[in-house]
Amino acid sequence: MTSIYKHALRMAVALVCLLSFSNADAQTYCNPSFTFGCTSSDYLQSFSTTGGITNISNLNTGCATSSGISSYMGMKVSGNPGQTINFTIVNTPSFPENYTIWVDWNQNGVLNDAGEQMMGFVSLGSGGSYSSSFVIPAGATPGNTRMRVMCVYSTTPFTPCQSLSFGEIEDYTFEVLTPCPSKPTALLPTGISSMGATLNWTPVAGALKYDYVVDTVTAGGVWLPITSTTSTTATVSGLLPGTSHYMRVRSYCGPTAFSQWDTIRFTTLPPCKVPKGFVASNVDSNSADIQWDSVTNMVQWQYVVDTNRSAPLLSNPGIKNTTTRFQHLTGLQEGRWQYVHIRVKCVMNDSSAWSLDSFYTPTPCRRPQLSLSNLYANSAVTSWPAVNTAYEYEYFLGTSTTPPSLGTPIKLPYLQVNALQPKTTYDLFVRCKCRDNNVYSVSDWGILEFVTNPPTGISNLNNSTVTVNLYPNPAKDILNVELSGSFSSKAMLYITDVAGKVMKVVNVTDNKTIVDVKALTNGVYFVKFVDGDNTNIMRFTKM
Repeated sequence: MTSIYKHALRMAVALVCLLSFSNADAQTYCNPSFTFGCTSSDYLQSFSTTGGITNISNLNTGCATSSGISSYMGMKVSGNPGQTINFTIVNTPSFPENYTIWVDWNQNGVLNDAGEQMMGFVSLGSGGSYSSSFVIPAGATPGNTRMRVMCVYSTTPFTPCQSLSFGEIEDYTFEVLTPCPSKPTALLPTGISSMGATLNWTPVAGALKYDYVVDTVTAGGVWLPITSTTSTTATVSGLLPGTSHYMRVRSYCGPTAFSQWDTIRFTTLPPCKVPKGFVASNVDSNSADIQWDSVTNMVQWQYVVDTNRSAPLLSNPGIKNTTTRFQHLTGLQEGRWQYVHIRVKCVMNDSSAWSLDSFYTPTPCRRPQLSLSNLYANSAVTSWPAVNTAYEYEYFLGTSTTPPSLGTPIKLPYLQVNALQPKTTYDLFVRCKCRDNNVYSVSDWGILEFVTNPPTGISNLNNSTVTVNLYPNPAKDILNVELSGSFSSKAMLYITDVAGKVMKVVNVTDNKTIVDVKALTNGVYFVKFVDGDNTNIMRFTKM
């Protein structure tokens, strides 16, 4: 059949059908009589529903039966009286068609009683779609009934039992559920926090349980997810802070029996904010003062101070509770970063996340522990273990036990003092100047009291007639020792460390002596020249 011939035939048949149109009711669940049915591509492509307790999804079926009478009674949409059912019709891609829907709400076998046509006659172009909704009538008879979706080419209006030329009907089952006696009332949200609330409602006689939903949706007929409970109280969490929420509750009386939803609006509290504005002050090696900004909704703060950067677990025994935002800390570890974790506990046991801040407790600047070596009538050598954070030392030599206000700066942890008087009591003061993580401090004075030796008959100590010259200084492998002046054949060179330990002994036979220092470790050493009449001490550095 050519398309031109088919179009002419369609127009002729449509005219005859229009002239013979009748409003008479057919018999119970009659079927229309289609001359050509859907064989010429006059069909309903897809039909689907949403919003029901159960729904239909019948997609891309095309011309299922050549007669145009397609029964899908095994597919069901269900709902309670008063419930809104949404639907979508998709037309054949071939021709424009007219559509409507009937539901036999009173189950008398007649589909076009008053109030049973659920949409007007809608014309859809080729491949067009139409979405709308209808409400299940309050007086609909509970149980299974028939819903007819009808597609007709050219003719409009038409009845569910009319004789027509081109088109298709699709019949489905519509189940009207039996509602519960009534919906819950006296909805009351209590215990509202920033992210949670407790919901309460009055019990309903005959209800087996209750369904509830809490969300931020202002309107609509379907809310998900639905939670069920046999109690008349429910606690919800994970809500949005400072936001309007809707609490909806309905009664459940059986698998197909629900009441309408009852709804109430409530607003969550502002968020429980993470503390800010942290400040650490009066920081010492083992103590500090800390503080932070105030926040709204605060009941108390929780804080932990330790050397662990990770947020504390709630089981951490070091968590402290306080209602004041000023804290004095003691017992801290020196030379460590201290991590401060703070969170807010708000009303209704709400809480913020942990904040993270830190401060550094410096290592204390400790006084040096002085020791004496190479004590003579006119000189002495003092040394001390290097202090970890010291970048410089100060010393003062005198005969008074009163600590000085200032001293002479030196870099290395040893000191040779000369031109002393024999058999004289001296007080040597040494202190450290420290820097730890850019925190500067000064230690107390370390004090060393000593008495120089009596004269030994030796002409001089470092004021001898023999002059000693060392080079290169610092020395790497070879140290040259040059002597000027007269010295005896018994002259010796002693190489000692800062503690006075003899590292090397060399006989002096000439004014220039070459000393191999390659085996010495890097550091400071002394060269002591002795010939029986003269003693001279010089310092050099091995590198």
